[in-house]
Amino acid sequence: MKAAEKGLILGRRKNRPKKASTLQVDRGRIARHIKPLLGAKLVIDLTRADITKFMRDVAAGKTARKDRSGKNGARVEVKGGMGTAGRTTGLLGGILTYAVDEGIIPANPAQGVPLPADNVRDRRVTADEYRAIGKALSGPESEVDTPQAITGAWLLALTGCRLGEIASLKWEEVDEAGGCFRLRDSKSGASMRPVGREAFDVLRKALRVSGNPYVLPALRKSGHYNGLAGSWARFMARAGLEGVTPHTMRHSYASVAGDLGFAESTIAALLGHTAGTVTSRYVHRLDTVLVAAANKVSGEVYRQMTGASAKLLEVPRRALAFFNIHPTVVGRF
Repeated sequence: MKAAEKGLILGRRKNRPKKASTLQVDRGRIARHIKPLLGAKLVIDLTRADITKFMRDVAAGKTARKDRSGKNGARVEVKGGMGTAGRTTGLLGGILTYAVDEGIIPANPAQGVPLPADNVRDRRVTADEYRAIGKALSGPESEVDTPQAITGAWLLALTGCRLGEIASLKWEEVDEAGGCFRLRDSKSGASMRPVGREAFDVLRKALRVSGNPYVLPALRKSGHYNGLAGSWARFMARAGLEGVTPHTMRHSYASVAGDLGFAESTIAALLGHTAGTVTSRYVHRLDTVLVAAANKVSGEVYRQMTGASAKLLEVPRRALAFFNIHPTVVGRF
């Protein structure tokens, strides 16, 4: 970890040093899974059988628990499962590759150990489920929700962006004229993401706080809104849906694009995958094809969520009143 923090260990994003957020996740997996199960062993004594048993134990939930080991003492629920086992064993393999490079061990015992697939990510939203989500975001119950939560949820559905990308999105990264988000930082580094008209309709009605650069401003301080994950869970409970996470919406966005007949390369570019990202920092004439694709996909998602063509979405006035915010003070509505 000391070497990684110095930028000496490269991540997957274009052979650059690991991001601070990735290092934080790595620390959590080491502390919550690797140390409890393998911390008493010497690296030179690890065998392939040890790695296989470790993976099975994590998958079975042997390290699962609830505690306050999160940032600033936040409550954390440590889960097991095949997805957690696969990702944590992958990290362990990377650590052991570093041990090989440093001459500590002659070979990596994790090499060749088959990792389980994370089947949860295969979940996609059906047309009926899209409609249920749309009702949860615009029905009478939504009047008590924060404007940030509603805006963020709509953007998750209409853009295919990751939760972190929406939560940390800044107004300077929103380029409506170019039909894209110019993300300064994402999982794969800087990324230009084609975005459909319906998402910009949502943004034109978003809460703006003077002096705060974020599309989803924090409720009572500077910075961005940190409650999107929790709000999303409440929206799904209201919609009566299980297993629909923000990543499910990203996968569903890609699935709708596939249903509409777009090629895998186009879908990869829409999602900002490294292999399909637009390399130019600006939208050129040829990129209008991607902007048109984003318009078509977001339009279809919006149609399934509302049963209607796109229109400007209103942020509930009661939600603003709940926080004692007057629309004319914070922005345009």
